[in-house]
Amino acid sequence: MAKTNAPLLAFNRGLVSTSALTRVDVDRIRLSAEVMENWLPKTAGSMFLRPGFEYLGASRNNAFAIDIPFVAATDDTAQIEFADGKMRVRINDVLISRVAVATTISNSNFATSASWTDGSTNGGTLTFGGSGLILNAVNVGGLALCRRQIAVAGGDLNKEHALSISVTRGPVTFRCGSTSGGDEYIPETTLRTGAHSLAFTPTGDFWVQFQSDLDIDKIVASCQVASSGTMELDIPYAAADLPFVRWDQSADVLFLACDGYQQRRIERRGTGTSWSIALYQPTTGPFFGARSAKVKLKVASTNGNTTLTADKPFFKSTHVGAIFRLFNEGVAQTFKLGASGAYTDPFRVTGVVGVDYNDRNWFWTASGVWVGTMNWQRSFDGPDQGYKTFRKEKSSAAIDITANAANQENRDNDDNAIVWYKVGFADGAYTSGTATMAITYDGGGSYGVCRVTGFTSSTEVSVEVLDRFGTTDYTDNWQEGIWSDKQGWPGAVAFDKGRLGWSGKSRFIFSVSDDYENFDPDFEGDSGPINRTLGSGPVDTINFMLSLSRPIIGTPGAEFSIKSTSFDEPLTPQNAQAGAPSTQGSRQGVAAAKIDGRGIFAQRSGKRLFELVFSPDTYEYSPRDLTLLCPDLTGSAKVVGMATQRQPDTRAHFWLDDGSVVVLTYEPTEDVTCWSRISIGGSGFVEGVSVLPGEDEDQVFYRVRRTVSAATVRYLEKMAMESECVGGTLNKQADSFIIIPAVTGTTVTGLSHLNGHSVVAWGAGKYLGAYTVSGGSITLSAAVTAADVLVGLPYTALYKSTKLAYAASAGTALSQIKRVNYVGLVMGLVHNDGIEVGRDFTNMDKLPRLYQGRPVTADEVFTDYEEPATAFGGEWKPDSRLCIRATAPKPCVLNAAVVTVETNDKV
Repeated sequence: MAKTNAPLLAFNRGLVSTSALTRVDVDRIRLSAEVMENWLPKTAGSMFLRPGFEYLGASRNNAFAIDIPFVAATDDTAQIEFADGKMRVRINDVLISRVAVATTISNSNFATSASWTDGSTNGGTLTFGGSGLILNAVNVGGLALCRRQIAVAGGDLNKEHALSISVTRGPVTFRCGSTSGGDEYIPETTLRTGAHSLAFTPTGDFWVQFQSDLDIDKIVASCQVASSGTMELDIPYAAADLPFVRWDQSADVLFLACDGYQQRRIERRGTGTSWSIALYQPTTGPFFGARSAKVKLKVASTNGNTTLTADKPFFKSTHVGAIFRLFNEGVAQTFKLGASGAYTDPFRVTGVVGVDYNDRNWFWTASGVWVGTMNWQRSFDGPDQGYKTFRKEKSSAAIDITANAANQENRDNDDNAIVWYKVGFADGAYTSGTATMAITYDGGGSYGVCRVTGFTSSTEVSVEVLDRFGTTDYTDNWQEGIWSDKQGWPGAVAFDKGRLGWSGKSRFIFSVSDDYENFDPDFEGDSGPINRTLGSGPVDTINFMLSLSRPIIGTPGAEFSIKSTSFDEPLTPQNAQAGAPSTQGSRQGVAAAKIDGRGIFAQRSGKRLFELVFSPDTYEYSPRDLTLLCPDLTGSAKVVGMATQRQPDTRAHFWLDDGSVVVLTYEPTEDVTCWSRISIGGSGFVEGVSVLPGEDEDQVFYRVRRTVSAATVRYLEKMAMESECVGGTLNKQADSFIIIPAVTGTTVTGLSHLNGHSVVAWGAGKYLGAYTVSGGSITLSAAVTAADVLVGLPYTALYKSTKLAYAASAGTALSQIKRVNYVGLVMGLVHNDGIEVGRDFTNMDKLPRLYQGRPVTADEVFTDYEEPATAFGGEWKPDSRLCIRATAPKPCVLNAAVVTVETNDKV
């Protein structure tokens, strides 16, 4: 019989399939495991009993929830919760809440003008009523402004207040200060269509002010002081849709996508206690390349709030919110001018003057009651610059327009030149009133854009004009916006090299560079918007977008790489194209994760995990199966989602539809691809994982569903840091734990979140025993004095080695009778009663009660542990194994193991 001391020097090889256990000829398999549950391997090779999870609170009404990380900096983060139709925000693990104040705003819904002051200028108007406050600037240069002073009681001075503001049609400009027009409390900011909770601390009475300089209706539904309690904002998503929400962040704005819902923006202001969730509503596109139906469209007015009419049935109620772009031949526009520096939009004049025709003449009419001096301006440089004063009409040397005039002709003689014209009041040339300028020109043409605000019939909808139309004539040259309830919404979002990208319904669309709401199809140059289709396979559903060295889009049929025509060439509207380097297909509803230059995604079966790795040979991304050695990793369960932790080791957490979690410890430069499992104490069912960055260790959060007192609850629980799992006064290795401070005696209260559950306790530097929570409390078996006591759910870590096929003198030791005689453990920090070893999980032995020749107690925690190998109760059998068990809340770090194997060869 042959013997050998077989070293298990690394525990970072992880799980392998049972079908691969016989490949003991491969070093990776020899150091792998059949069972590795609740152990966390380190990249360097050791493994330790995983940290516990601290109870932070329940989701709103214990409803299903998702968590969205908000990361402004490593030390400036927040956790956004979506649950039960509401959005809540945690900072430093505490929900943002509003304190009780007596301050109120009467008539907060703007039902009447009572208590509100109209500060509008230059023709701006305010309307009060059932819809709320309607602001309309009316004139070019006009301003609609509404303000009010709010009294603060003496007892509420220097207390944080919050304003809950609902905007049903934005944007509007808002400010809040200590004086009329001041903004020292809330600096001037734009409030988009949505819900806003804006916090500030007044030192006295404060003023609120809403304003708009647009000639379309902007509507504020309400403005009131927030009630005391948790800050909550409405979200549109149903519970079943939450797993499909995707997001990406730029500075203080998170952009959200979800198939079936209009995109949103989550905005943070100030010091972090002011939040908004608003619609993402670009006004310049994106548009389809041509009209989407054979109808003609026209607007009733070239500007303002008006109607859009089709010559045949076309509109649906789902067109509300859609944008349309119409091209009009010629110019027939009317402008209301009522301020210094107010001009009409420029129009383009080109062509020649002939004997029987004139391409370069236009007509204008001035009307209204006004005082001031208007001038025509022209530019050869473009619509935005280079303007000089031009004569007021043809065959005249005069330039000043000081009175009304009808049907005046003007023109130039600059044949074939492109010239831009506009008319208005120069700075200082306006005195009072409103001058109405009507301009008609039968040359040129331009696009106008409108957004549908209401459905009237299949041939008519209400619209707001976002970019003035040229005329009110029918046109068949129009484009419909790609995004709407009618056409669908994108399901994924990602930033890539200065562009904001959206994908869905077989399209990928990127904004103008560094302008995240600009999709203007007339934008010229390489930085213009990109609007393309994927064009092959089942691409109607987009599961994810990732920004690697190229944008990656995941669909059920393939993973698409969006690339330029040359390697490393920036994407432009001209060179962007989609290729499909991977045809694995991704799991519907499961987002992908980015780790440096690689992307990890769940294959469409939901049971395999792949990474996309850039190949310098093909200049393309190739898929690599991360579960190649463990294809049955998830068993019958399927991946639901993933989140990535980078510190202290790179770990990807994948939660499954059976409530368990598989963890990938990953460091490709060290060839570490190690799978392990996590199960949560108390039969917890994991419904989500999220990660916030930290300097030394990232913050990992699990959403755990439990049954407590016969009711279903859903808790947010935060993984303790590794540095908090080293024994000492408090050892944070229990699940759903809380810490009760300064306990004296035997009664520990405040445990109602674990009523009826078996728990463990740690305090005063040692394990305090196991108990059952009743009435929100436990009674310790021995009294403590002024001790912080940690109470939580226990869990067990299990490790079962691969086949120990060693010590064969004649070929392989597989199928040969063998026995493990001795085992030596090399450990780091370990509790004397915290680890057991044996041939299986039924027959196990604890550590000896002697260490270096001296007796020890069960509560001793060793800083490091290395003793001579001790006898092991192995059996003679063909398949001898080493099994190890650790039990929370007792710390255990295992660095290496040496097993003495004796094999009885048969030849």
